Amino acid sequence: MNVETENNIKNIESFVKEGVSFWFSSKNHIRCPFPNNIREELIKLTTSSFNVWVNELEKSEKNKITESEFVEMLEVIMFNEAINLVEDEDQQITITYPFMPRIGDFVNDLNYGKGKIVNRKINSTKENKKLMEVSVTSETTSETWKTEFELPA
Repeated sequence: MNVETENNIKNIESFVKEGVSFWFSSKNHIRCPFPNNIREELIKLTTSSFNVWVNELEKSEKNKITESEFVEMLEVIMFNEAINLVEDEDQQITITYPFMPRIGDFVNDLNYGKGKIVNRKINSTKENKKLMEVSVTSETTSETWKTEFELPA
């Protein structure tokens, strides 16, 4: 391995570490979608896959790619690797839709009042639109009600 290759690997590891730390720490409206038990393996797989992707690029391609495009590809790789590491359907939903409500979140409905999400699942329409169905248990009546909304494409 030559010095340039070693420096590339160190730069890639540093870049991945920075990108991963952003998603691993919950800040403001962003909550970490990755379960604790996969994080170490996720870092290894993401680093390896991102390294392969970068090394397959021609030098001229590397020079044209912006930092935001590198970040976007890192995130695509990280989320794809994460999906393969979890088997639980709810964890897969969280990774696929990290900004959507999660089990345990509280919601406030005009008709039912405040409640806690106790279940969620993804449904598809005849037009292939994806919908998230959430079941919510009311804090005041303990009744469970459901609502559904369209997910981003």
